[in-house]
Amino acid sequence: MESIIFVGANSDIAKATLTLLVPNKNIVLLTRDANKLPNDIQSQYECYNCNPCQQEDLNQCFESILSQHSIQSVVNFCGNIILKPAATLTVSDWQQTIDINLTTAFNVAHVTTKLVKKDCSLIFFSTAATQIGLPNHEAIAAAKAGIEGLSKSIAASYAKQNIRSNVIAPGLIQSNLSTPITTSERGKALSLSLHGLNRLGEPKDIASMVKWLLNPENNWMTGEVIRIDGGLSTTKCYPNH
Repeated sequence: MESIIFVGANSDIAKATLTLLVPNKNIVLLTRDANKLPNDIQSQYECYNCNPCQQEDLNQCFESILSQHSIQSVVNFCGNIILKPAATLTVSDWQQTIDINLTTAFNVAHVTTKLVKKDCSLIFFSTAATQIGLPNHEAIAAAKAGIEGLSKSIAASYAKQNIRSNVIAPGLIQSNLSTPITTSERGKALSLSLHGLNRLGEPKDIASMVKWLLNPENNWMTGEVIRIDGGLSTTKCYPNH
């Protein structure tokens, strides 16, 4: 029985993806505290407590899953947002951003290639800020750029084993992570002005691409960075008057 693993399953994009998929016991959810998942999700899916920053923790979860299922796809939804200029970033801010974003991505890639070995799809998340310089994005842009490089290298190293690796790079998504920005009138207005389509993304905007990548029929794509960002990284529009 083939399974899909969601790492960081408590993210809003992960939950939105679940709503687009037929309820399926083959989807396995990994999160730091499964008790924080909504009750309806806990009742429908197999859930594991797992800290993806700890490689051994992730390794044990994958071994347990593989004792019951094969693994078709792994999606790493882990991420955070710390927006500070370099001069005010603390060592703790930097390390936290690297750990939650880049280290979890490496751990997922490491465990998947080590234990699954072939015929699997990896999906990671970056940000439009790796494509365009944005103020105060030093830590998150660096971490996410690392994910893009990691994914492309994984795609090359494991192509012969049919392990495919792709990245989705959103603009600003209205979610729990972005609440400090979207609840600030100034922050939200500034963010809107940077997105050509003049709206912020919703989790479902990104979930639809995750669903597409999870479809086994869409298996001739690897090493790509798919930017879904409302024009943030590609357009510069005149301000509204």
